Amino acid sequence: MGVREIGEDFNLILTIFCLKNIRKTIKNADGTSAFYVYNHNHQRAAKNANGRYTTYMYSGNLLIQEKSSSHNLKFTYNSVGNPIAVMYNGVEYYYVTNLQGDIIGLIYVFGGKRNV
Repeated sequence: MGVREIGEDFNLILTIFCLKNIRKTIKNADGTSAFYVYNHNHQRAAKNANGRYTTYMYSGNLLIQEKSSSHNLKFTYNSVGNPIAVMYNGVEYYYVTNLQGDIIGLIYVFGGKRNV
């Protein structure tokens, strides 16, 4: 199996196709690496980057949770699949959007505002 260049700093060094999952390891030029697992829908299911492990959960095509040892994100969507809120380590934020639907800020549950 040959090595394929990805940008200037990354080499795709291994791609293993399993029955239901696709696994990829990417190695940076400085020797650091990341390992990714994708589910049968080609959605990222897990990532291990330099010892930090992250898992991803979906409902259909919508990402509903991203969890690691340092953070836990839970995403909420409306009935047509537009994002309306995110809970970050137990604190809920609501998205502020413009007329085009672009997310331009976050509103903290207790009234604070944060720009994106």
